Amino acid sequence: MEAIEKIVGYKYRIYPNCEQVVALSQLFGCVRYVYNWGLSLRREHYRETGESINSYDLSKILTEHKRDPDFVWLNDVLRMPLRIALFHLDTAYKNFFEQRKKRKRVGKPRYKKKQNRQSATVTYQYFNIDDNRKLNIHKIPGSLKIRWSRYWASDATVKSVTVSKDTAGRYFVSFLVSEEVTVIDKIGDKIGIDAGLTHFLTTSDGIKIENPKYFQKLLAKYRRLSRNLSRKKKGSNNREKARIKMAKTAVRIADLRKDFQHKLSTRLTSENQAVGIESLSVEEMLRNGSKQLSRSIADASWSTFLTMLVYKGNWYGCDVVPLPEYFPSSKTCSSCGYVVPELPLSARRWTCSQCDTEHDRDINAAINIRNHTVGETGIDACGDTVRPQQRYTGQASEKQELSMHGASHRSCI
Repeated sequence: MEAIEKIVGYKYRIYPNCEQVVALSQLFGCVRYVYNWGLSLRREHYRETGESINSYDLSKILTEHKRDPDFVWLNDVLRMPLRIALFHLDTAYKNFFEQRKKRKRVGKPRYKKKQNRQSATVTYQYFNIDDNRKLNIHKIPGSLKIRWSRYWASDATVKSVTVSKDTAGRYFVSFLVSEEVTVIDKIGDKIGIDAGLTHFLTTSDGIKIENPKYFQKLLAKYRRLSRNLSRKKKGSNNREKARIKMAKTAVRIADLRKDFQHKLSTRLTSENQAVGIESLSVEEMLRNGSKQLSRSIADASWSTFLTMLVYKGNWYGCDVVPLPEYFPSSKTCSSCGYVVPELPLSARRWTCSQCDTEHDRDINAAINIRNHTVGETGIDACGDTVRPQQRYTGQASEKQELSMHGASHRSCI
């Protein structure tokens, strides 16, 4: 049993009045302008000198820039969100270079647009929560009404608050809270999970979780709204109304998917001692699959779910161990370790020619993932390396073969 510091984000819906909407729009506009201004300055500076410029240098230049008579309106809002926007620009470039080192195809930081998500971050010196549990932010008139759904611990420290507006016109606040939690050493099950499309995941215990396919269910409505938007004249009020209708459908899909994944990841990490997961090259699968297959993979959102498992595993004392990327989990017999030379993607059940054991494809893969990550072989929950049942020779798993060579949607996973 040990105490660890946990950084958690608490997000709530807020309902600003008309005066507050104007003030927030001004704040979002200034933050967006400073970010785009800093991005332009960095690009120009690099073209002229071949050297980069960081946020601290940009902050000094911004101080002089705000004294220009044409840009005095930048002084009407808090200066801290403007500086934080430059820090976020630094982070964007840092992430870009880190992804490039990993040979991933990522684009450079781009300019922020008004119709996209807007946000502004304020540190703890510039806001407070009053006795009525309403949020007060400097230079924002009145108090922001928050719809509270849960509270953090009384001894927790609130570091910052981010006010945001999504593409559907909804307003939110996110509190970044540092709180201390006690992690209890659990004695529970060790499971492996195999991701799929027909079933979102299959556990080594034989449990199959159905894939909700939220986007697929609302695809017809989304297409109709998209066609309606394309007919509207650019810059017109009707086009903005159509855009908001389409955005509401998109955020509805995203909210349903996040709710499903949060509940499932919390259950898996809180109830188990260790979880073995599959390493998937989702980017390659999206790039090399057909249009229908790529849409289904994106709808499943495996990457986001695996990220949730990892950080929630740290919260609940659950070891989350990844499987080596090219381990043939589907083609390996979980009873004797024999690897079949070929196994079509359409074969959902198969019989081992060595031990005559009949396998369900997904359950067998989940058992292999458990055995070679958190089970008796591979890497155990303590991180110790154990000799595997059978060495794998770098052969790609079925999903990896799918990502490299492509496959039809009908025969997927």
